[in-house]
Amino acid sequence: MALRIHDPGHIALRRGIRAAIGVPLATGLALLLVPNTPGGLIAAFGSLGLIATCDFGGSTRRRLTSLLGAAAVGAVLICIGALAGLTLVSAVLVTLITGTALAFSAVLHGSVASGAPAMTVVYVAATTVGVSLDKAWTLLAGWGIAVAVAIPVSLFVLPRRNTAPVRQACARALLTVADAAEARAQGLALDIDALQRAQEDLQKSYLGNPFRASGFNARDRSLIVLVGQVQALLAAFARSRIYAAPACDRPQTRALSHRAAVGLREAAHALSQPDAPPPNGMAVAEGWQEQWNEATEVVADEKVGTVSDRAETVYSMFPDRATAISALRIIILTRRVLGAPAEDYPQSPHVIPEPPVSEGRVELRAQASLGSPWGRLALRTGIGLSLAVLVVYITGLAHGFWVVLGVTAILRFDGLTTLKMAGQAVAGTFIGAALGYLILVLDMNHLAWLWIGLIIATFVAVWAQGAINFVVGQAAFSMFVIIGFSVLSWPPDLATAAQRVQDITIGAIVSVVIALLLWPRGVLRGMTSNVSAAIRASNRLLTEAVGAMVNGADRLDRSVLSETTGAILRSQEVVDLSLSSSNAGGAAFAYGWQCVIDELRTPTVAGHLLADWASDGPALADIAPALGGCLEKDLAVVTTAWSGVADEVDGQMPQQRPGDPPTLPAISREAAGLDLGARTVSDRVVATIWTHAWLLMSLHAAQVTVVPDRQPSG
Repeated sequence: MALRIHDPGHIALRRGIRAAIGVPLATGLALLLVPNTPGGLIAAFGSLGLIATCDFGGSTRRRLTSLLGAAAVGAVLICIGALAGLTLVSAVLVTLITGTALAFSAVLHGSVASGAPAMTVVYVAATTVGVSLDKAWTLLAGWGIAVAVAIPVSLFVLPRRNTAPVRQACARALLTVADAAEARAQGLALDIDALQRAQEDLQKSYLGNPFRASGFNARDRSLIVLVGQVQALLAAFARSRIYAAPACDRPQTRALSHRAAVGLREAAHALSQPDAPPPNGMAVAEGWQEQWNEATEVVADEKVGTVSDRAETVYSMFPDRATAISALRIIILTRRVLGAPAEDYPQSPHVIPEPPVSEGRVELRAQASLGSPWGRLALRTGIGLSLAVLVVYITGLAHGFWVVLGVTAILRFDGLTTLKMAGQAVAGTFIGAALGYLILVLDMNHLAWLWIGLIIATFVAVWAQGAINFVVGQAAFSMFVIIGFSVLSWPPDLATAAQRVQDITIGAIVSVVIALLLWPRGVLRGMTSNVSAAIRASNRLLTEAVGAMVNGADRLDRSVLSETTGAILRSQEVVDLSLSSSNAGGAAFAYGWQCVIDELRTPTVAGHLLADWASDGPALADIAPALGGCLEKDLAVVTTAWSGVADEVDGQMPQQRPGDPPTLPAISREAAGLDLGARTVSDRVVATIWTHAWLLMSLHAAQVTVVPDRQPSG
């Protein structure tokens, strides 16, 4: 196994330096203030968790708030753990519940995911140290020491990480799309390569990053929605044939295209430059309504040509309208990300396409099932931790704390990877224990040298985990544990090294048993089923939305909107977890499926928009039933195409996807028999043509979707 150092941005180096300063300091204070108590263990490992894993980002105030929040949660968990540890039954049951909850909370990413590992360590320590109630205060004292040290070290010693990488990638992508919009308006060819590079750049800045912006913070969650909107727009520009058609030369449409490009550039500058003002969507909103008025005038104006000519003209206005809709939603989201007040757009007979509001409770609810990869992972983690606690209590192992922590370090998203990590953990622990034993033998009577060794071992343990590989990290961490325990319980016990190997081996066995018995394929098992479920949910959403356009908004089942949101979230998280699973070929596998989900955004966004616009006017069935029939035929083709994709995702033989239906000529024929001079009629004709365009763009997304292999290569 090559010892290659990979530490982009020196993230692991920074963490190692912080830990090497903070952990020995916390350990020393614990020896001074709560000597010969479990408080020293909490101080040492609590400070390590807070400094090395709770790498909160953002401003100093925001990092302080996150650290104080972690301190409060940790104190509660210590109390729960100390009480649960009084009996075997309570220890096992409470660990099952608490371990599952902590693992599941990582679904929120951001500060929550960053803090969950440290909170798990604190809870496990409090549960397994076997302290009596009259000594429980020492655990809280140790935690107080850990917090008191971790806060200044984390805030002022090489602080790092915020959401800038995602914001910067969004900004670059928005500039690329703005260039594409301007190119269309000027009749120039689109730079497809630039659009695809921007999409890949945005994916890499966001996917597989458990510390990305999220949690319950409204601004961070708006950034999540913003990424999805930008991805959908990039995919549409790069792969939909609608955008390759010549731009419409109608004045309001060209003006709208220019306003959209300006708005996208303003959003990009606001995201990338701290002092830039928030983007202004007023011009885009006004142009959006002016273009609709222009389209209804075109439909009614015989001077434009035949009804077929007029329908073709209105259809040619759609790509720029769709771009403007996306631009306005992106501007609104950018203002939410920046914390700027919402703009008061002018009254319009047509609903302004407000983007959805992402709420943490909605995401938690969407993932709270065994069909969710997070749900399965959380339950498996909780069972693994509770089983490890059971083993510790039954066997009475010395330092049983290590057995439970071994499970948290080894248990992975699938059985094969867990088995691999178990072997590496035991090997690394054996090497580190041997080195630790040698250090104790050489320095048994020199406490000062052990303190120096503790500083070095702390740095190497944290740095190696992130910069080299798991085996070296485990070896270094074992050295840290052996030296740390020797310092806390001077004089040292040479048996500590052997106990370390024994406990980690037991933890590895527990991890492998759990991983092989509970969803051994891990997230890979849910990959195809969650993606196909999201596709079928999107089909139901489109069906409901078109049905509302045809038969009236009162017929819309709005529960389908939230169901589709939940399905998309579950499919997306499967990709995210696959990137983190360490499987061979896992990255290429996950990115292949991400492309499927990116294409799925088109019909999903179309469904949400059409559902909102169904209330803009009377039902087509009341004005021109035949127009509704045209859309229903469109819908049948689109849902058939996406159902074929879903079937292929589920493992069925791929079928040829349907081609473009001849709907526009049919709409023209039906419109020719209507009173197009009546504003209500011309308005509904425009709505029909543009609904057809949304459905056609959704069909194009299905036509270009490539379903990757159902298992990673290698």
